[in-house]
Amino acid sequence: MLFLAGFFFSGCRSAPPPSHAPAPLPDPKPRVVRAIPRPLAVLPWGLAVLLSGLVGTAIGRNKRRAAAGFFFGLVAGPVGWVLIAAGPDFRPRCRFCRSPVEEDAVRCPQCASDLATT
Repeated sequence: MLFLAGFFFSGCRSAPPPSHAPAPLPDPKPRVVRAIPRPLAVLPWGLAVLLSGLVGTAIGRNKRRAAAGFFFGLVAGPVGWVLIAAGPDFRPRCRFCRSPVEEDAVRCPQCASDLATT
């Protein structure tokens, strides 16, 4: 009991005043300084995605599917190129031999049949 009485009446000391606080420890991890700013680091990836979309457009233009080629090339890259190359062809076809012809063609380049007559 005397021990408790001595503790309470001895003027218990609290934490040291703020002026005697220890100095903060240095950060254990050193700060990394980037040589290239973040927006410029993303630029090569953006150009690669845009180029992929343009290649898809070039493939799709041969089948009259340029917009779909751009979309699939942009989203799926080389897989999109294969999808467009293997997809349906929307070019007009000859009535006789079913080969693709130009829209304003008068004669079929494959079978030489007249396309202008109905």
